[in-house]
Amino acid sequence: MKSGGLIAGDDYDETGWWEDGVTRAVDEFVGTGHCRLVLTRAGQFVLRKPEAAEAVKGAPASVALERSAL
Repeated sequence: MKSGGLIAGDDYDETGWWEDGVTRAVDEFVGTGHCRLVLTRAGQFVLRKPEAAEAVKGAPASVALERSAL
């Protein structure tokens, strides 16, 4: 994916679906530092790959902060 590119998906924070695997997978991927969780709403999510000059804050703490900012 190009810098600044987006990935969108569904079933985030939906308990019971896929044994909560979507939420776990997204959070783990964000934790690698390859992207940032920029939006969660109504079970949907958007991830963005940062521009080369941007630093990505790692892991679950940044996920919680970004969710609460919405």
